[in-house]
Amino acid sequence: MKRVLMLAYPFPPITGGGIQRTVKFAKYLPDFEWEPHILTRHLPKGIRERDVRPRELPASVRVHRAFALENYIPARLMPPAHLFLRPDPTILWALNAKRTAKKVIEKYNISAIYTTSGPPATNILGRWLKRSTDLPWVADFRDPWTRYAFAKYPSKFHKDIDRHLEASVARDADVIIHNTQTLKDEFVRMYGKAAARRSVVIPNGYDPQDFMELKGPEDRSAKERKMRISYVGRVYPSVDNFFKGLGLFLKENPDARTHLGAVFVGNENHQDIARLAEKRGVGDIVEAKPPVPHEEAIELMVHSDVLLLLIPHKNNLIKGVPSQKIYEYMASETHILGLVPREGMAEKMINSTMTGTTADPNSPKAISDSIKHVFELYQQRGLRTRKPDLSMYDRRYLTKRLASIFYRLVK
Repeated sequence: MKRVLMLAYPFPPITGGGIQRTVKFAKYLPDFEWEPHILTRHLPKGIRERDVRPRELPASVRVHRAFALENYIPARLMPPAHLFLRPDPTILWALNAKRTAKKVIEKYNISAIYTTSGPPATNILGRWLKRSTDLPWVADFRDPWTRYAFAKYPSKFHKDIDRHLEASVARDADVIIHNTQTLKDEFVRMYGKAAARRSVVIPNGYDPQDFMELKGPEDRSAKERKMRISYVGRVYPSVDNFFKGLGLFLKENPDARTHLGAVFVGNENHQDIARLAEKRGVGDIVEAKPPVPHEEAIELMVHSDVLLLLIPHKNNLIKGVPSQKIYEYMASETHILGLVPREGMAEKMINSTMTGTTADPNSPKAISDSIKHVFELYQQRGLRTRKPDLSMYDRRYLTKRLASIFYRLVK
């Protein structure tokens, strides 16, 4: 069995959908004769590895940790830190992790290096190790770098620095993975034919094992309980339009207020979400909770009546990014309320699989109408959907594709 060093800054006990890509790859790589060694940031004080290690990881998967100094930068100093630490303050972790990574490579006879980003500094660490060890390097972009829809640069100078660093990844990585064809095409447009030859697409997905033995909402009359709309994951500013649309729906349908509830799970700043809901007059039916373990998030998806999907229309690039949670949403067989860009990938997936309802994320009126449509369906006949064929998004199958890339590089 060969060994791969996986550089992943976000890893449990941190929660979030993006972390699952790394966890699931690590879970299934041993099935294809690859032993993962994960290098991530240090644990908070008082936390033990055995208490946060995902139970689904095989015993052969080893987790190594390196000190992350940026975790101790006071919040008031973070803005200047972003000015001087490029591509981001996690470069401090990368600098320290370099030494740990070399020790792991030598001790365990590592055959390949895999990086997952963001944060972008993980790519810098991967490039350093590639140049110093000459091991093959696979760079996996979970998110775009300089074209990230929510990226904010202090100046053009700072963006130019990041463009230069991104170009070095395009030049030096042996394989570059993107999770949608749109992101791959944009990367190739920016960095040319050399990047095209080394770029591949491995989408996000879902793990069927996460859904085993889980059943949908208990079978009661819709009139006897509230329709629960759930959102799982980090919330973006576009949630404000959802609250506006929800408020408009309740204004036009006041009797629905006692038959409807919404819960948002997964945001560190969940208090801000609750305050925004209060501001829009829907605070009494909206509940906001902090992040929960992935198993609980999956259970919430299955036990909900409606799953809210929010993708703001920031630019045309984001139209080709369906959100990593859409695959788990579909697998849950719960009706999706997709507030997503018109004619974007998410809208096409939901409509073609008949797994939900879509509306313009920028129109509170359209959102109100879509809530009304879903609520009426719920009262008439329920909202369970049929899981479409998601075999090409099975995490084990996607890991097999990653393992084949590793094998090709080491041969």
